[in-house]
Amino acid sequence: TYESLDAPFGVVVRGVEWRDGPPDGEVVAELTRAMRRHLLLVFRGQQSPTHEEANAFWRGFGPLVMDTLDGQFHYNRFSTEKAVNNVLRSKDGGNLVVAGDDGMVELDWHQDQSHKPQFKTISQLENVRFGQGAVPTAFRDMYTVCELLPAEVKARLEGKQGIFLDPRLPGPDKLPRLCDAMHPVLAAHPESGRRAVFGSDWTMHRIAGMSEAESASTIAWLRDFALENAPYYE
Repeated sequence: TYESLDAPFGVVVRGVEWRDGPPDGEVVAELTRAMRRHLLLVFRGQQSPTHEEANAFWRGFGPLVMDTLDGQFHYNRFSTEKAVNNVLRSKDGGNLVVAGDDGMVELDWHQDQSHKPQFKTISQLENVRFGQGAVPTAFRDMYTVCELLPAEVKARLEGKQGIFLDPRLPGPDKLPRLCDAMHPVLAAHPESGRRAVFGSDWTMHRIAGMSEAESASTIAWLRDFALENAPYYE
């Protein structure tokens, strides 16, 4: 069942039982339609799934990142390093950024794993617990941002590719390379075809075909435009 969410997009989903095993085709089709329509599904009223239960459920919607070559490279590499959720690499030299004693660190505007070549269609986040003063996670509707772009900005971005770098690696000044991944700045969803602005303060290094100054100002403008215009849920 669905319930309204106190936000300009998204919907609450109830009645999903992780322990029922992989979802059947009807459940996958129904939830996929809901995702295309509402963009964000907030599951409430059930026990937290184990990793195995969550993986079994989401495999019904397509291959998991960890089941692909890109994902295996990513997870196998970093599972052997002392990198945990509250330890990150900055993009300007590979320095460690460690969260405070409360285990919290703020991540800027980003799409999960945008620094990898594979293009994801679903991201899943489980909120286990949070304390007073925790930095909220905000989900923003970047489809609407794309549709609200001024015509001259959209024309300038047509066909442009964003260059993304892995934030856990040294910057290109210390580890020379063109990119770790490239994605269209105006990216079409591979199933619906609807386009969204695809950017990141965290991993997007520059926009190919622009000077450094023009690229930096364009990325900053897109971020500010999104903050001002994107419908969001916190």
